[in-house]
Amino acid sequence: SYLERAYEQFKKRGDSNGTFLAWSGMVDAIIFSSDEVNVLERWIKELESRMDEYAQLPSKEIKHRVTNSMFIALVLRQPQHSEMENWAEKTLLVSKEELDENIKALSLFNLAHHRMMTGELDKLASILYDLNRLAEVPSASPLTQIRAKFPATVYYQAIGAHEQCMIVMKEALKLSKKTGVHVMDFWLLAYGTGSALNNSDFKTAEHLFDKMSANSDRLKPWEMSVYHFLKAREAMIRENLEQANVQVNLSLELAAKVGTSQKRCWPLLLKAQVMHGLHNYQEANEYLEQVFAIAQQTKSRLFKFYVNITKAQFAFDRGNPGVGKKILRQALTQGQAQQYMNTFVDQPAVTAKLCARALEAGIEVEY
Repeated sequence: SYLERAYEQFKKRGDSNGTFLAWSGMVDAIIFSSDEVNVLERWIKELESRMDEYAQLPSKEIKHRVTNSMFIALVLRQPQHSEMENWAEKTLLVSKEELDENIKALSLFNLAHHRMMTGELDKLASILYDLNRLAEVPSASPLTQIRAKFPATVYYQAIGAHEQCMIVMKEALKLSKKTGVHVMDFWLLAYGTGSALNNSDFKTAEHLFDKMSANSDRLKPWEMSVYHFLKAREAMIRENLEQANVQVNLSLELAAKVGTSQKRCWPLLLKAQVMHGLHNYQEANEYLEQVFAIAQQTKSRLFKFYVNITKAQFAFDRGNPGVGKKILRQALTQGQAQQYMNTFVDQPAVTAKLCARALEAGIEVEY
């Protein structure tokens, strides 16, 4: 690509500013393409080999751009990286600098993405507050304004605020239509669909599915994976296990191609539930263990919670109420600590039964 050639040329000339700007541009291009983020490995290593030079960059603006790019590259490709929290702290500091509001907003958007995946909703709430504040300043670009609304849809879905989720989604899509900035449309529709499925509102979900698939020939592998995941979940809720299996297999195939481990967790969890429903218990356990391994590696409270709530379901369904009750207590203690009110991948009727069992056993009654 031209950016890659620019990077090599600047590097040969010893032009640090040009080298790092081209590096940042290359990483951003890979991420925006939503194709295969495994190629980020090379660019992460490139920056790690130039950290001394990065630390001495005279231009604050370039350094902040590089910080943003490195952080989101790690979030997507190496969430288990030993320096992840150090980069998160650097990214947070960028958002507090006296500089262009759009760069600061991008820092917060990337941090919001990270906290969503780790399930740290307490930290996400404060990030959303600062992000919305930046989106209201006169110099905020349309993309910044739309980006401020996207993590809010995720947050509202996670805490069970369906109406708020739909309101924010519609506001963002209206702004997209007005400004012509459509890069977040699919993701807004996807989380709106997820929220509708949480409430078994199939009419709204079908409407949003139609909108997502209207330009299916333009969807990237990452987006198509999410689309098939949502269709699989719809089929699962409707108790159509065969259709759910077809859809979740498509989602997993595409997610593997993209190359981001945490994004595979959603379809892996659903695949585990489908296999459980088809009485393929060994396979179900294996898929669940894959999610747990990723959760352990990436320190994701969210996915540990999902694994435990699913394990509890499996134990009860397979005639092990003692084990089920023990795991359910552990899961709901985790969920209460972060106030998780939706699981994104559940069957509402199954979750209701688990909650009923918890109430009977006096487990986290208020929650």
